[in-house]
Amino acid sequence: MTNIHRLAGIDTAFLRMEVSSQPLHSCSLAELDVSALPGGYSFEKFRAKLGEHAQLLPEFRAKLIDTRLNLGTPAWVDDPDFDIDHHVHRVELATPGGHVELCEVAARLVAEPMDRSRPLWDITIIEGISGVAPGVNGRIAALVRTHHVFADGVTSGDLWAKLYDEVPPEKQAAGFGRWTERQIAVQGMGQVARRPWFFVTSVLPRTVVALSKTVRRMKFGQAMSSWFAAPRTQFNGDIDPTREVAYVRVELKDIEAAKRKFGVKANDVLTAVIAGALIRYLKAHSALPDKDLIAGIPVSHYDPNRPARNQLTPMFCSIHTSQTDPTERIAAIATTNLIGQEHISAIGSTLLEDWTQLVPTLFRTVVRFFAKTGIGKRQPPVNLTFSNVRGFQHHILGAPIIVNYPFGPIVNQIGLNITVSTLNDAVGIGFVGCPTLIPNIWDLADAAPLALEELLNA
Repeated sequence: MTNIHRLAGIDTAFLRMEVSSQPLHSCSLAELDVSALPGGYSFEKFRAKLGEHAQLLPEFRAKLIDTRLNLGTPAWVDDPDFDIDHHVHRVELATPGGHVELCEVAARLVAEPMDRSRPLWDITIIEGISGVAPGVNGRIAALVRTHHVFADGVTSGDLWAKLYDEVPPEKQAAGFGRWTERQIAVQGMGQVARRPWFFVTSVLPRTVVALSKTVRRMKFGQAMSSWFAAPRTQFNGDIDPTREVAYVRVELKDIEAAKRKFGVKANDVLTAVIAGALIRYLKAHSALPDKDLIAGIPVSHYDPNRPARNQLTPMFCSIHTSQTDPTERIAAIATTNLIGQEHISAIGSTLLEDWTQLVPTLFRTVVRFFAKTGIGKRQPPVNLTFSNVRGFQHHILGAPIIVNYPFGPIVNQIGLNITVSTLNDAVGIGFVGCPTLIPNIWDLADAAPLALEELLNA
């Protein structure tokens, strides 16, 4: 019984938060060059090779098991019916096969919930880019989906690297076992029984210290932005099941040039680019608030000794959209980001994980409370989610990744997600929105390069 692999509390929190209009999986749209593959490209060979690798990697063959009698968290078990055909698919783009048609496919997959009865990942190979066969122009795209419980950015990077490697693992790793619902429920009782002691000896004292440090930092102006301090914007409202996506590429050398010019970090430059793009977009819609927009920024703190596949804590930061001068704006953003990072370091980056270990339904409970009381509609928690993730994989089965565009999930009252991924010399920026809240999301994407140019010319 000790070998049951259970979800950590924060993993379970993401699972419990999911509803049909709010799927919680992340996506990655990778453009591939298959022209140099030995023996040429074919979808059948590509899928078969991925299947061979997945058979040797237990994480890709594991599914979730749970029961109403289980008081603990769900568990991973081996899927006896694993079939690569359920996880690797092919679609042909409609003519002319440009970015509009590509984003239509991506938006559908971003919006479509994943099947929880199977391992929570899949890859859709997209052919017909620019209306030409892969054997002619050597280009395809791969839309990769992973549920949040499968892993966050850092953890999933290592897992996908193993699946994508040209050389498969030497031997099959040990699996997760095949446990019954009764065994899961019995062991879950022991998991629940340990929670009060964990609360008294660890979580409670650390929470008291964190609150004390936060109050002190607020007194001296050294605290990150508060939750529910954001102004209302057009993309803060009730979301529906539809999604619209857009993407844009900027050059890493331009980000590095702005970094040197202003003496800030690359993440500060990217945040300033997003801020500038949002200013342009909202001004065009006569909807720019006087008050600074607040971004919710997930901060990773990967520790291999912790069981959670999701190891992150939220940072709330002003992106200073009220600053008209781009030079002053990026300086203010750099200061705000530094304060946020120091604040998280001071209070402990794993406190949220430990609270969800005690209350795995924490996220869902909070969301329902704010929905029922109407607080979320009157005052959004943040205006948008912004993530910056490093590109881990440089190829898929030997096919180089030209550029990668990440798409993160959106949640109710926060109908805009912007995620950035740096790979080689390119920076891919993915935009996901609910079209009823943020119309013409391509206008926002097109504003990002203009915002970067504005910084370089400031």
